[in-house]
Amino acid sequence: MHANGKKLIYAFLCLLLSAWIGAGVCVSENSEIPLPLNQRLFAEAGETIVKIETSVSGSYILHAFSEKTVHAEAVLDGEILASGTLPLTVSIPENIEIAIRLFSNAPFTFEVMRASHGRNALSAIEITPSMNRTITRARDVHFLSYTAKTDQTVLFRSKPAIKKGVRTHLLPLSPSGETLGKTYINQDSASSLVHLKAGETCILRVWAEGDETGAYVLACEAVTSDKARLTDNKTPAPIRLVTGEWTRVDIASSDFILTSDAEHVFTVTADGVITGTGEGEGMLSIRDLFGNTCLVPVSVERASVTGVEFQSTEITLHVGEFIYPAYTILPPYASDHSVSFACADESVVTVSQNASLIGVNPGTTTVTITTGEGGFTDTVIVTVKEPESVYRALTVGIATYENERERTGCINTTQGMADALSRSGEGYLTDMRLDLTKKELFDAIHETFSGATENDVSLFYINCHGGMTAGTAWLEMRYGSKVTAMELESALRKIPGTVIVIIDCCQSGAFLEGSFGESAFATKMISQFTGESAGKSAFASRKYKLLVSSSASQNSYRMASSSPATEQNMSTVFARSLTEGLGWNLIKDKKASMKADIDNNRQISLHEAWLYTMKRTMSYLNKSTARQTVDVWPRGDTFVIMR
Repeated sequence: MHANGKKLIYAFLCLLLSAWIGAGVCVSENSEIPLPLNQRLFAEAGETIVKIETSVSGSYILHAFSEKTVHAEAVLDGEILASGTLPLTVSIPENIEIAIRLFSNAPFTFEVMRASHGRNALSAIEITPSMNRTITRARDVHFLSYTAKTDQTVLFRSKPAIKKGVRTHLLPLSPSGETLGKTYINQDSASSLVHLKAGETCILRVWAEGDETGAYVLACEAVTSDKARLTDNKTPAPIRLVTGEWTRVDIASSDFILTSDAEHVFTVTADGVITGTGEGEGMLSIRDLFGNTCLVPVSVERASVTGVEFQSTEITLHVGEFIYPAYTILPPYASDHSVSFACADESVVTVSQNASLIGVNPGTTTVTITTGEGGFTDTVIVTVKEPESVYRALTVGIATYENERERTGCINTTQGMADALSRSGEGYLTDMRLDLTKKELFDAIHETFSGATENDVSLFYINCHGGMTAGTAWLEMRYGSKVTAMELESALRKIPGTVIVIIDCCQSGAFLEGSFGESAFATKMISQFTGESAGKSAFASRKYKLLVSSSASQNSYRMASSSPATEQNMSTVFARSLTEGLGWNLIKDKKASMKADIDNNRQISLHEAWLYTMKRTMSYLNKSTARQTVDVWPRGDTFVIMR
């Protein structure tokens, strides 16, 4: 076999062996293999050559843990981009493959990470007792730090957030790269117990599987003597289930770590919920926070089907709408959950390959469900009506810019707008995106609104930096790329139906040129969307409803609800005012009354939203010299933006 082929096989075997210690690749001396960003490399002493490929341009940190010095050279097309002792910062263009030569007299662990706060080991974020974090880009890794004030054992536990959550993995490391504790994974959480001396620091590496993204909650607490301990007389009895059945372990789950050694037989959550997933036997491991462990046998048997029931007698759909009909296999924990559906009139309703019912034409028909085991049946009457308008929204926030400049409160603002749109009234189908490049912005617009029809309403919201150059209004994206108002309008023009555009541009004089300044930005944005800047009739763009955060001669401002200002308590004044009007408290993250509903008809028009937001924005700023007047186009429009 060719030598390179042997090296690749060796690297693959090492990858399998090293997976349990944190998304790693193991290579031998002189190996040359691709290394994904944020993936750890375990290398022997000597020379190692790896290749990395970037999807976006920016600064990256080459970092290694080793007993000896590790030297690196970053090479592009034969030329050295940077060289030196690790850690080393390298500026790399997008979509470029570079080779990295590594030299060390001892084994080492190597990683290429984004050079931004919280995304590399050199600038880890301090851990608080409970914190919410979001993995926004696939394969991103977060680094967080905890320093013990006394000798203590610390429990770290991560769980998916309630909304758009993602399950994460934890790896506790010392500042020198040594693994400090073992990580325990169950169905919905990851836990790690770490023993620290006073003044000792733990670096916690957090990542998700594959390309998964989303929010997670990380909690940490020092283990105190009042926590429950395992005792012989409290050890749970053996557990017997049938497939699909669940039970709960009767213990204080916060004081214990629960894991399954056979998830194909049963799974367990951090709260102690055990579910039979397949026939067989396994062991439930219960660990207290003092190092004591007990094993509980779990056996799962097969359950037979005895019937099936739709959960309602009638279902209503609209043309083009689909639904997964709710039904119950009897008993609910039966092993065989296979069913089939049949429609009496397929000109009214059809069944897709993924078992959803699709409304085709107005009318009424009967749908029958049949179980795969036993052939049990039930029926439901399905009525299909004419289509209704679908409300979709894309909220975008640009928090990080070229040279890693950041806007505090941007993430909180964008999340608050997304919550207001999705959870107030009947709600929008909302997608939230952060730190997009120009291309990613246009891709997100296409993905979010691709299903829109002429009857639908599509809302686009963005908060970012903006400015004017040679009379053209622009918005600044991630890594300094700019989108002009005309380019944005060109992308939105392709969306059928009504398009609501909300520009929340918190500007800075450093991003504006000449005499245009902020004073003309909002006016220019409106004129370019309505066609006035091109000499066209505004009627040509009546599909647009445009709301901007400031008028022609004013800045847009951010404010904090308390001191000091943090990401969690800061937002734009405009977004805080608008979300209040729509029925959402952005600071407290909860529903409120729809304050912009002036006529109390349980709907909010564009005119009502503008009127409330304009007045509320001025009210927030009335104790300062700042002035910010919200603008709208067209004026007096009664179009309903919130139902």
